[in-house]
Amino acid sequence: MSFLSRQGESVDANKASEVKILKAVLWIYIIMCLAIAGLNYGYAGRASACGLRTLHRQLSD
Repeated sequence: MSFLSRQGESVDANKASEVKILKAVLWIYIIMCLAIAGLNYGYAGRASACGLRTLHRQLSD
């Protein structure tokens, strides 16, 4: 019986560590999305008309 209880504890420990890793990955993803959105928002106001036309042409092809 003690073997089964120890095995259950190790499974719980594995799940807890997996949850911590997944939470860390999720936070990194959220921070990266916010950083990229901020860079995009900051660049949009300074983009030249010529650069915007080039980008529009590339996206419409």
